[in-house]
Formats: sequence, structure tokens, C-alpha cells
Amino acid sequence: MKMRVFVLLGFLIIFNYLYGEKLTLVDAEKRAAKNSFEVKSKLMEEQSKQWEKKNAIANYLPKIDYGLTYLRMESDFVNNNSSPFNPLFENSFSHEITVTQPITNGGVEIFAIEIADHIEKAFYHSKNETVASSISEVREKYFDLISLIEAEKVIKKTVEWKKKNLDGAKIKLKAGSGLETDVLRWETELLTSENDLENAISNRKTAILSLYHAMGESVINSIFEVETDNFDDIHNLYQKIDFNFDGDVSGSWNLKSMEEAVKISEGYQDVALSAFLPKLNAFYNYSWPTSDDFAPETDNSTWNAGISLSIPIFYGFRNYTSYQKASFDKKQTEIQYQELYNNLKIGLESLKIGLKTSKSTVETSMKKVELMERQLDMVQKRYDLGGIEQSALLEISLGLQSARFDYINSLLSALRIETEIKKICGNLEVIE
Repeated sequence: MKMRVFVLLGFLIIFNYLYGEKLTLVDAEKRAAKNSFEVKSKLMEEQSKQWEKKNAIANYLPKIDYGLTYLRMESDFVNNNSSPFNPLFENSFSHEITVTQPITNGGVEIFAIEIADHIEKAFYHSKNETVASSISEVREKYFDLISLIEAEKVIKKTVEWKKKNLDGAKIKLKAGSGLETDVLRWETELLTSENDLENAISNRKTAILSLYHAMGESVINSIFEVETDNFDDIHNLYQKIDFNFDGDVSGSWNLKSMEEAVKISEGYQDVALSAFLPKLNAFYNYSWPTSDDFAPETDNSTWNAGISLSIPIFYGFRNYTSYQKASFDKKQTEIQYQELYNNLKIGLESLKIGLKTSKSTVETSMKKVELMERQLDMVQKRYDLGGIEQSALLEISLGLQSARFDYINSLLSALRIETEIKKICGNLEVIE
């Protein structure tokens, strides 16, 4: 039975290594949005942030303290000074319970709740930014993989084309109508392309590992082939791009988080200001008289209640310096907000221009591929008839391969620009 299990597991591992899994762009993005290392780390941080507001609200609730005092006195002093009206004990115990209800401490409790609320909102925006960044990164890695897969296909076509021409050159040489140097040149060119193909395969496997890492998964279990979306699917995404996109940075998760940071700094300024204001608290105290027994005398307890008012007058300039520091911190945060807004705005406008330009770049590169394919077909026929040198044919072939690479990369570049624009505008979501 155990042998069957091991055989089955071995078969599954080999099958998975050889054929891999079907991994669409949508699946990759969904997995990254839930499981990327950055997202998982943010979720752990969220557990801590949930207590910020609860802790601030707790400052408004009553505070109950229990006090116990133990006192050891010299026996001679006790014997000489103790009286019925003022009994003394060698070992004495006293107990008390104090309840304090904050009424106002310069408004610091309200400010603390407001700060906690803004911290909660800032974290919410920061978490969304982390999710969007994870989607953006995995999409980038997926496009990298698609680019390498397509490049591998292009090189394979070149290898097949060179093999065909090498066979033709050998036939011509055998028939006495060809040159040995042509055969040697084709063999050299074929070896070069085969080496390029090996490098492309290695790069593709590395890209798979990078993709799985971006999804937050162990690369140890990800060393296998994957079946991705085909290039037609990616081209369909390209056709859906809005090249006249007119979004704004106001939806940026980073900018929203910074807006909350400004409000948080204002809150800390208010907290610093509250140190100058009166503090008002109600209290209630319940106590038992001192005795030589640890257990309190329940029949002889007393209580008192009242309101305490504290007005700060001078604390060695500490309150003043704290307020000044909070004021400058607020100004610094406002500067950081404006700097972030400007950078996002400039970046967005630059990306919009790049997106519009990318459309013509893709169209141009696509037409160039069509042109180079026709030229290669024409030159190939002339070469087969002996009407053109081998070097001219190889030059056209190299141009076609370069044009195909340019087309693939320009199309993926447009999709990358669109992704970055949506990320800046705060509306990057999993592709559906």
C-alpha cells in the first residue's frame, strides 16, 4: 500500500514538473492579492491596529485601583506611642479602593479617539495600496514571463528556418552548385540561435520562480512548467486599453493615506495644546482603617467622593516645547503631502503621454513585422535561386527577429503603463 502511495506521489511530481499547472493572469493576480508576502505581513499588522481605537476609547472609562499598604514599626516605638485614640501596631495593614472617572483632561481623550480613527483610516488606505502593489508586481512578472515565452517561440522559428537553409546549403554543395563556406556559415548561425534558445529557456524558468515569489508562494514547490494565457489573450487586454484615460491622483491610496497622516499630525498638535488646559476628574474612595490583621475590618470602613480640578501653570517650558514640536511635525507632514501629490501628478501626466505614444509604437512595430516577413519571403526565394548573397538573407532574418521582439515588448509595455496609471489613480483591481 505504501509503495503505491509513493509511486503515485512520484508520478504527480514528475507530471507537475513536465507539464505544470494552468496559471492565468487572473488566477495569478487573485493569489497575489490574498497571499503575497507584503499582503500577509499587512494582515498581521492589521491585528495590532484594530486595538488602537479601542485603547483610545478606554481612556474615557472609569479607572479602578485597589491599594494595599503594609507597614512594619519598631516595637519600642509602638509601645511608647500607641493609645486607644491612635492605635499603633508592629505589623499593620491598610486597604482602599479608588474609582476615578475622567471628565476632561484638556480634551486629550477626544483627540486620542480622533487620532485613532485617522490611524485606522490611514492603515485601510495603506493596506489597499499594498494589495494594489502586489497585483501590479505579479502582473509585471506575468508579462515578463509572457515576453520570454514569446521570445522563445520567435527564436524557435529562427532555429527551424536556419535548419531548413542549412539542409538546402548541404544539398546545393552536394550537387556542386553551392559553397562550403555557406554550409559553415549556416552551421555557425544555427549554433548561435540554439544557444540563444537555451538561454531563453533558462530565463523563462527563472521568470516562473519570480512569478511564484510575487504570488507569495514557495519557489521550492514551483520549479515546474506553467501553462499561461496565450499571446492572443494578452492582445485582447491591449485592445481594451483606454488610450484617452483621464483619471486623477485624488483616488491614490498613497495620497489618501498621507491625507490621514496630516490629520493625525493635527491631532497630536491638539494633544500638545491640551497640556495647557485644566483637567477635571471625579473620584470615589472607599477605605478601611489600619489594623494588625490582613483582613480589613468591614464594620469600620469609610468613603469619600469629590471632583478634582488641576490647572497647569508652569512645567519648565515642557508643554510649550511639546506644542512647538507638534506644530513643526504637522508642517513637515503637510510638506510631505504636497511633495507626494506633485510627484504623483507629474508621474501620472508622463504616463498618460507614454500610453498615447505606445499605441502608435505598437501599430508601427506590428506593420514592421508584416513588412519584414514579406521581405524575408522575397529574399528567401531569390537566395534559393542563387540571386542573392547569404549575408543579405541573414540580415533580413535578423531584422525580422528584432521586429518581432519589438512588437511583443511594445504591446506589453503599453499594458504595463496602463497598470501603473491605474495604480496611481487607486483603481487597479484584479483583471476579470
